Amino acid sequence: ICVGKEFWDGLFEWSAKVQRDEMKTIGKKDLDLIQVVDSAEEAFEIVRNSKERTFF
Repeated sequence: ICVGKEFWDGLFEWSAKVQRDEMKTIGKKDLDLIQVVDSAEEAFEIVRNSKERTFF
């Protein structure tokens, strides 16, 4: 989870264009693993609503 869309959007646009579309080093699903939100409250809700993982 990345907080601050204004800060992070440029990186993810570049990642989609260069890494996914041009270089083919990542897939569409890879970018779906990361969520960009504008507030800590939004980030907390994502964490709170996510499935617990104990296999790390």
